[in-house]
Amino acid sequence: LHNIFEISDTIAREVMVPRTDMTILKVDQPINDIINVVSQTEYSRIPVYENRMDNIIGILYVKDLLKYIKEDFASIDIRKIMRKVYFVPETKKIDDLLREFQLNRIHLAVVVDEYGGVSGIVTLEDILEEIVGEIRDEYDKEDDDIVEKSSESEYIVRARMDVDDFCDFFGLEKSEDMDEYETLGGLIYDLAGKIPDVGDEFNLDGYTLTVIEKESRKLKKIKVVRNEVNENSEDERYE
Repeated sequence: LHNIFEISDTIAREVMVPRTDMTILKVDQPINDIINVVSQTEYSRIPVYENRMDNIIGILYVKDLLKYIKEDFASIDIRKIMRKVYFVPETKKIDDLLREFQLNRIHLAVVVDEYGGVSGIVTLEDILEEIVGEIRDEYDKEDDDIVEKSSESEYIVRARMDVDDFCDFFGLEKSEDMDEYETLGGLIYDLAGKIPDVGDEFNLDGYTLTVIEKESRKLKKIKVVRNEVNENSEDERYE
């Protein structure tokens, strides 16, 4: 029940798949490339853009593409089979969005910022997970857990972990400055004051945070180690 009431204060930006993690297609992409992308993704609905990523012009439903499986793929015109895009602002309350999804019988919306640029996508599953918890299916990988415990005092954490969840999990008091960031990766960027490199270390309230994996400028994994000097007090916190 707590989760149901809480979503009334949750906005699309807080639950969306961010732009950097989106699977997306270009409208004039060769059909063989499109089929390759479709075969390697777990998504059944994929945004399609023209010229630039901020210009999303449609949503390709994989089931619509499969209707042409017995035909000449080279003749498929993505423009003719893609569906209309449903745009929502970052500040859209997800309880309202859930009702709109149900009313319009859609499962995906493209989230845009105040300037009209694409921020990410939000799906029906994203919203339902806010209510009932994580929904795992056959495409979810067991090794994609947000937090992996590697020893009694060491954890491997995904940089996309929500800052609130990070503080709750490690028993940290969230400062007002942390309200400026949604993810652990954003917090690390602030601590670094620059684009962090693999191996960079940062101290945070009795923990050492080390960047151990990144992709271009995007942080992927952070090692979180409880400092020994605070071990006794930390143990008492978890008892």
